[in-house]
Amino acid sequence: MKLHMLTHQDIDGIIRLSQSVGWDYDQAEVTTILNSSKVFGHKNEASEVVSSAAIIPYGEKTASIGMVIVQEEYRGKGLAMALMKECIGQVDEQTIIQLIATANGRPVYEKIGFQIAGAVKKLIAPTHFLNNHTLISSPQVVPFQQKDFQEVVALDEKAFGANRTNFLSERIRQSKDCLVLKSKEGKITGYGLSIFGPVYTILGPIIAPDTQSAFQIISQLKKREGTGVRIDILSQQNELQDLLVAGGFELINEPPMMMLHSDKIPTRTGQLFAIASQAFG
Repeated sequence: MKLHMLTHQDIDGIIRLSQSVGWDYDQAEVTTILNSSKVFGHKNEASEVVSSAAIIPYGEKTASIGMVIVQEEYRGKGLAMALMKECIGQVDEQTIIQLIATANGRPVYEKIGFQIAGAVKKLIAPTHFLNNHTLISSPQVVPFQQKDFQEVVALDEKAFGANRTNFLSERIRQSKDCLVLKSKEGKITGYGLSIFGPVYTILGPIIAPDTQSAFQIISQLKKREGTGVRIDILSQQNELQDLLVAGGFELINEPPMMMLHSDKIPTRTGQLFAIASQAFG
């Protein structure tokens, strides 16, 4: 089966593919992925997309692989391995590549040489708000303005360990809310986004100087009425997890973060509390 580079013309096919495995991608999410990365996939004789994977470069030394999907009836045919090799071949051979592994994907990644370097915790709240007793307000949390962008990028690079200019530009454009945390001197010390997906309001990335500040940002981000809320936090952020659970969130699972060309996550400041999503890392 031939491997293709997928384009915006394949958005509907990618969405149908994701729905076939119970994932909730929509047009906005897939558009952001296509605008931030190279996406590959297989098509069957009817030109239907039956597999996908995206390689998302962050600067010159780091990349993330996400949206790795193979339709169930096409599994066991080597499609996932072909996708992974194609994605890896798009970056320099020394580039550190990260991904969040599903249970089905982990054996494939291990065969290629990926190693577990950490984990993320997926938490879901069934309602659009945190319990009232947990809400914290702060005049320091204010709406993002375009003039803040370069300062946000610089803060994000230190917290994430790689430059994500292109991705952040696309993600902020997609977001329904983007807040920044400012010091008394007016310096940006944190930021957070909320994305309205078809099933959940997705919160992330969340970057802040400390746990309480991270929670302030999370509390004040817009959540869509009538939907649940999802956030993927780093596994070591136990204090934030406790605050979220007290606010109505439930821990759903803790998938591993795996790395290729490194046995550890790139150097970070400890200020990254929640990732953008498992697709973006």
